[in-house]
Amino acid sequence: MNLRDQLRQQSSSIRAAAFGGKDVRLFGSVARDQHTTENDVDVLIRLALGRTLLDLARIDIALERLLGRRVDVVTEAGLRDFGFGRLCSRTG
Repeated sequence: MNLRDQLRQQSSSIRAAAFGGKDVRLFGSVARDQHTTENDVDVLIRLALGRTLLDLARIDIALERLLGRRVDVVTEAGLRDFGFGRLCSRTG
């Protein structure tokens, strides 16, 4: 089973691990199905109102434990701040 299939199978666990985060999405090499065992999993979330940077760090740690590999969790605002706003837009 490849990583994308594993992620789909664990989608409810991923959402639970990202408690406090809404609209959990993948981007980067995993989303493009171009990842290797060396790649991390890039996760884009929208933090629920009142959540802090500490909550974001907790989500990151929980997802790394769940998936057994490095995870980078970023928010839409964080991507926009670095000029990657186009990744946040949704298409059909």
